[in-house]
Amino acid sequence: MIFGEEDTLSNNIAWFLRRLPVFGVFGDGMYRLQPIYVGDLAELAATQGASRANIVVNAIGPETFTFRGLVQTVGEIIGSRRPIVNGSERSQCRVPRRDRRKIHSQNPYGLEASLK
Repeated sequence: MIFGEEDTLSNNIAWFLRRLPVFGVFGDGMYRLQPIYVGDLAELAATQGASRANIVVNAIGPETFTFRGLVQTVGEIIGSRRPIVNGSERSQCRVPRRDRRKIHSQNPYGLEASLK
């Protein structure tokens, strides 16, 4: 997972946590993520791009966390803790029609495709 000051994933999570009473995750949310900061990745790409050596670089550190843990951490940082509910793909994609317009009109990131 690439993250940075204006990354879409973290900002979308924060947006939903601020505006919805619960946050839904697919399955149990216990799938693992390994973060890398976008600046570190860019620096690594520039450094390795200048080299002609054929090497494997371990760019991501040993720290891992779950998606559920990411959502909880973002909620704590923004001061907007919400219950995290488990769900299937089918249940997560069903947003009542009356709520689609409201979410779409307030959503600066254009997530209408995930709300159909």
